[in-house]
Amino acid sequence: MGPTGVQGPAVRRNSADYASRARLVAASRDLGDILRHSEPAHALAVYDYGLQRSAEIENTESLQDRARLLADSSYPLLALHRREEAKRRIDAAFNLLGYLKLWPAQTIRPGDQATYALRALGDYYADKSQATDAARTYRELLDKTMASKPSPETDLRDANSISVIERRLAELERKAGQTEEADSLDRSRRELWQRWDQRRPNNSFVRRQLTAVGLK
Repeated sequence: MGPTGVQGPAVRRNSADYASRARLVAASRDLGDILRHSEPAHALAVYDYGLQRSAEIENTESLQDRARLLADSSYPLLALHRREEAKRRIDAAFNLLGYLKLWPAQTIRPGDQATYALRALGDYYADKSQATDAARTYRELLDKTMASKPSPETDLRDANSISVIERRLAELERKAGQTEEADSLDRSRRELWQRWDQRRPNNSFVRRQLTAVGLK
């Protein structure tokens, strides 16, 4: 049993079984994403276990899994004040994306692996109190995401992805002294969720987003 507590018999039986390993890696990623906010050391062990398992199969999907895990695992490292190691993992994530020809990218679809690598890089800069660099990185992410022509007005997943980026970018712009840009981003988020509230009245998820932007 690994630190995720989710290793199943199918994984133990067949080390070449990508499907079972992919489920394990996804569980490691999701559990690590939860734990990193309160138990960074435990989260790091979970991410590392997922990285170990994803490395046992060499295919495009496992390399993409690894890039996401590398980026996400930078967060507990920052919380543990291991900043240089966090940066090495972010760099490794970008290197993998480059090998897969997924980076550099002119456009980034919401949820693409490059999303998580850029977010990790922006948050790394923020941890170093480099608000301008952090905001620049998130702005690049937002611009490239919008260039992919997402559908935030009709696809709730796209709406949420863009809202998350805008919220973080607004925080960073304020820290960098760019109040007008931050206010504009906040307006964009409010208007987006107001439109969704008209489309899906009384939807619990949409109502939570309205609350987050101070409208409920």
